Amino acid sequence: MKGLRDVIVALLVVTAGCSGYRPPVYTPQAYPIHRQFSQLSFDWKLSRESGAIHLEGFVRNINYERFRDLVLTVSALDAKGRTVGEATWLFPKVLIAIGDAVPFTLNIPVAVGSMPATLLFVSRYRPNDREAVETVDSQSFTYALP
Repeated sequence: MKGLRDVIVALLVVTAGCSGYRPPVYTPQAYPIHRQFSQLSFDWKLSRESGAIHLEGFVRNINYERFRDLVLTVSALDAKGRTVGEATWLFPKVLIAIGDAVPFTLNIPVAVGSMPATLLFVSRYRPNDREAVETVDSQSFTYALP
């Protein structure tokens, strides 16, 4: 009986420890900035903090049956196009099926004294088909900061 009680207590401790994290849920209203292309859709919200730009959002697969190895890099550029900050997010999910929305969070440190004017988004991913095992597709676009 004591062994069963120990197992139950251990399960309760493990369950309590795992219940604190809740992954973000995609809702278009919560992520007001939107860009859509033929393969991917990007939705995010932006905030500025002292010395950094904070982005939270989702990338959605809207075309491929599935793809893998998604990487998103966002660079903060000044008015002359010089990079004044950059951050990269490696998406942990191996395969992203059509219709899937995967979250990202980026904190872009900005060089002291610089004035970021534009964000440059660059995503890279691999279509998951047998003929294109080593093919890397990419998507890039800019967003003018308000």
